[in-house]
Amino acid sequence: MKTVTIQIGNTDDKLRQAQWAQFVMDLDTVVKLDCGQVHFCGHSAGDAPWQNYCVVAECDDLGWLQMQLSELAKKHGQDSIAMTAGNTVFAS
Repeated sequence: MKTVTIQIGNTDDKLRQAQWAQFVMDLDTVVKLDCGQVHFCGHSAGDAPWQNYCVVAECDDLGWLQMQLSELAKKHGQDSIAMTAGNTVFAS
C-alpha cells in the first residue's frame, strides 16, 4: 500500500465557485472509490485569494488512480492534478 498526496488548485480562476465545488466533490468520489484509508482532506483558507485542496490517502493501484485523476482533470478543464506517491515510514 502506497501513501498518496493529491493536490488540486484554481489559482488561475478558470473555475467559478460552483465548478470548483463540483471538482472537489468529484475528486473525493475518485479517492473514495479508488483508494483505501483517507488520512487527511484540507483546503486553503476561505479568505485566500486562491483555491487549493489536498487529500492524503492509501492506494494500491497507482496507475489506475493516475488514469482516473487525468480524466478528472480533463473533465474540469484543468491542465493537471498533482499526485505524490511513496512509502510511509514511521520514525521511532
